[in-house]
Amino acid sequence: MDTGTCQTAGARIPPGAATGIPAITPAPVAAFHEVAGAWHQHDLLIIMADTERLLSGYADIPAVIECPDEERHRTRYARRRHAASHMLARLALAAILRKRSPDDITLVQEPTGGIRIAGEDSVCLCISYSHTLLALAFARGKVGIDIERIRPLAINHIPALVSTICDDQPEIPPDCTAFLQHWTALEAHAKYSNIPLWKMLQNPQAGRQGHAASYLIQGSAVLSVVTETPCPLHRIRCLRKQ
Repeated sequence: MDTGTCQTAGARIPPGAATGIPAITPAPVAAFHEVAGAWHQHDLLIIMADTERLLSGYADIPAVIECPDEERHRTRYARRRHAASHMLARLALAAILRKRSPDDITLVQEPTGGIRIAGEDSVCLCISYSHTLLALAFARGKVGIDIERIRPLAINHIPALVSTICDDQPEIPPDCTAFLQHWTALEAHAKYSNIPLWKMLQNPQAGRQGHAASYLIQGSAVLSVVTETPCPLHRIRCLRKQ
């Protein structure tokens, strides 16, 4: 997505002007036994973190987490994001599954980019990044998640792409947040359906399985989640790892 300024009818509109998207404020969490409690009380658990802050507290972990696909993780930045996400996922899963150690958890990268937990079908996992912001979704059935920081985007410069992403709506969305709601929903559907994003862009409706919902995270990011059945907000728990 190009950077720039969201515009409609020639007027500048700040990101997040008027959305109507339900808001979620992640609750801070310090100990992973709190993660286990949240999992057993809710249908969908979302854990967020800042990748750089997370890795600074676990300086010895990245070296032992392998990046199996060097083509996808060429840069130090990509490798650090990979390490942070897999480290946090394994720590959380060890608590959820009552394993003695994160080393007992094996994450397998699918060819299409999805992640599964080896030998475990009671928990499904999906991961998303936006800059240093990391979001992990844990569910009892298939799940797709995508998060994007709210920032200026020159969406008026790419009308054909905007029309595709926004379901052929005749007008450009009123602000960047509204556009990001459509974008994150599309990516979440792609992950849920295990379809490459470029194929979803060719035929967005073909992969729109499951039930999608979008949320505004502390006024600074848009999060979309796709689940097998509708998941009301009171059945979702969102945590931020400190």
